[in-house]
Amino acid sequence: MIAAPGGFDQAAKEALNRLGVQWEPASAEKAYQAGRTQIPARVMVRVKGPFHRQIAYGKYRLGIERASA
Repeated sequence: MIAAPGGFDQAAKEALNRLGVQWEPASAEKAYQAGRTQIPARVMVRVKGPFHRQIAYGKYRLGIERASA
């Protein structure tokens, strides 16, 4: 596991920030934060604009939701 506070989730989101990608939490994470669902099983983010890379480490992979225009 990545030795970072927050683990892979936080490291992947920091990578998006450093790459200058505009993102927000995915719909599943927003629903969880609002108290409507269980904890999301995968790390997902909603990307605003073009982004065609994959961010992964070992068996961990960042899921990408496309923001509707």
